Amino acid sequence: MTLPGRIQPSTGQALDCYLEHIADSNDLTTAELLNLIRSRSGEPARYLTLCPGDPTLQAIHALTGTPIQVLHIMTLAGQQHDQWNFDDFDPMRPGAFQRITNRGWLRTRNSQLCPSCLADTGHWQLGWRLQTSTCCTIHHNYLATACPACGRPFRDQASTPLRTAGIAPICGAATASGRAARCHQVLTTILTGAAADDELDRQSRHDRAIGGQPITVLGDSVTGSQYLADSRNLAVLLLHLARQPATGSVATLPTWTADVAAVGKQPWGKVPPDSAVVRSAVLTEADRILTAADRDQAAVRFAGWIERVPRRNEGTVAWLADRTHLTPTLYGIVNSAQNPRRRLSHRLDHEPPLIDDARYIPQQIPEELYQELFADTLQLRADVGRTFISLCLGRSLSTITTWAAAAHSLGLSPDFGHRLPALASAGLLLSISELIARISAASERLARVDYRACETYVRNLSTTYPWFLGWCRTHRPGSRPSSQRYAVTWLWEHVAHAHLITSPAAMTTPKARAGYRQFAAGLNRDQRLALSRAGSEVGVRLDDGAEIRTAVMAIDTGNRDSGLPGC
Repeated sequence: MTLPGRIQPSTGQALDCYLEHIADSNDLTTAELLNLIRSRSGEPARYLTLCPGDPTLQAIHALTGTPIQVLHIMTLAGQQHDQWNFDDFDPMRPGAFQRITNRGWLRTRNSQLCPSCLADTGHWQLGWRLQTSTCCTIHHNYLATACPACGRPFRDQASTPLRTAGIAPICGAATASGRAARCHQVLTTILTGAAADDELDRQSRHDRAIGGQPITVLGDSVTGSQYLADSRNLAVLLLHLARQPATGSVATLPTWTADVAAVGKQPWGKVPPDSAVVRSAVLTEADRILTAADRDQAAVRFAGWIERVPRRNEGTVAWLADRTHLTPTLYGIVNSAQNPRRRLSHRLDHEPPLIDDARYIPQQIPEELYQELFADTLQLRADVGRTFISLCLGRSLSTITTWAAAAHSLGLSPDFGHRLPALASAGLLLSISELIARISAASERLARVDYRACETYVRNLSTTYPWFLGWCRTHRPGSRPSSQRYAVTWLWEHVAHAHLITSPAAMTTPKARAGYRQFAAGLNRDQRLALSRAGSEVGVRLDDGAEIRTAVMAIDTGNRDSGLPGC
């Protein structure tokens, strides 16, 4: 028997929707058409849009004339997917779906819908069955997930895969016992919210991946199925992390995490959030991480999430692997995100040196340079950040292989090398590549002077007095002789660009540091300029006899082209 009324399926149309139109064109009820299919195939039709068996497809082909390959494409088994594997799926076996339910966000029945698309075409799209589909890229709105009148999911018929309402654009869900108790909500009038641009971009990438097109992930082209696997598994991971309590140092996370946290504990790997809005948000966040320019940038975007992993003996990677499948892409992102200090060390070891010699690196880069290039990238006090950048310059030298050695080369305690890189990396707001590019730019603008000689020069000033007395008589009458240590410390910080804690004037007590801050704050422009020149005016010399003259400070000339000031 071949049905007389034949129609061609439309692009993207789901198999069950196509059969409903076949039934309508042949003046059959959907139940009558299903009986014809079952009688010819000898199989149940429960998994009609999931993975119908070959006998079922052959029966439909015999009734409609539609090629089997076309019918297969109208099912989920005919789509690009991530970890779905229907090879061992047998619709004749009881509980067959349970064998594959752990492999992804799969639906045996139910569907989402775009009311506008349904009004335009009258067809239910196969893509609406995918839990990873959340938006309509044609009408720029979220997909509706449940009937606003009865609250039931669309196409929620447990006993039959075809709607009793057929092609009628009404809900048709049972509201009570009896055939007449049906919901009559018109589906094409349901209102849905507008989706954001980044969510629509994510949906477009998803649709291209489903269509078998390659997608760019971390700067490289990958198969559509790989992108889908990475995206869904990362989304599952983000859902688990969203429920973890925030710590005091955790980065601000998206607002949708509150909605996820309010839900009880869920097996997110099997069952995604019901709301298309929440699913869209979490999938878009996963997409934002995966579409970063490289793994370093992705690690920066993921860093705020990894802070939510509970601190347990099993370790971060083990905790994450227990909650999702860590694909090679995700494993690389996790490794980079959890140890930015090691990642920075590795990059510096394999980059060309950023400066010629440790002598040309101050203990702290000049504050003006730090504010311009790094203040918005490091969540640190300025003095700590300035020292960290200097350590990075030292660490880039081929002869220096540890952070402690970098600190030692600058005349700092090795403890600086142990603490600062970890502290700075934890609050890094840009990728390692971008950080290194900025450090390189800072190196090019540093004056090529011997900062170790500058430090020796200031140490010599700390043991002589004529230069300070002369400066006081001319520029600051009434200053006490004991204020010399403050003047030395000012030169140490602002001319030699060295760290306060290493000052030869020993600013070790809170009282001494408070006195120094008061002294420094009271200096006007002329006093600062004269102080920077005071030692050279009286001919202070280094132990090797080489006279050191301080460079004119930026506050004097205003000419920044010659580099920042130094000795």
